[in-house]
Amino acid sequence: MVHDRYQAPGLACTFRLSWSNLSGGRWALSPLLGLVANSASLCHSLMLKIKTEKNLMPKNQAVMIVDDYPELLNTVARMLRRSGYSRVLQATSGQECVQLAQVNVIYTILLDISMPGISGLDACRILRSTAMNTGAHIIACTAHANVKDRATFFEAGFDDILHKPFGYQELMDKITASPNN
Repeated sequence: MVHDRYQAPGLACTFRLSWSNLSGGRWALSPLLGLVANSASLCHSLMLKIKTEKNLMPKNQAVMIVDDYPELLNTVARMLRRSGYSRVLQATSGQECVQLAQVNVIYTILLDISMPGISGLDACRILRSTAMNTGAHIIACTAHANVKDRATFFEAGFDDILHKPFGYQELMDKITASPNN
């Protein structure tokens, strides 16, 4: 379970934002004790607004990038670290991805499809079958995604698709989006 505090700007209230990977991952947001009575309804409204925001992923949650192209792997990792993500894992193959996922709880995985050895599709299927990371948000990263490919990706267990080449904002939108919100 991860706990972060959120101070409402200009208000006399603080919220506890909790993330738990149990039961597929869930967010819980609750006001902390000490609310001023006249601000309680305003804090409740703010709490509802925060719950609907897409960017609720704590930046201390692990993000894994998997690609056999080292330049892309390092560039994306650098972008995430500069954006404040402190736990960025890197893997150069589907096999390494599966091995890292066996010893780390991972929130989001950006997974290349075409790799030697275990493909991204097979790695996704393996990840979905293991109890430790069944709730991970897995994003297919590919330059090829026609209608048939998209169906195959979703059947394999991917949550989303990121088309190569991609820009910073598109990457951040995909990384911070979660089917659990």
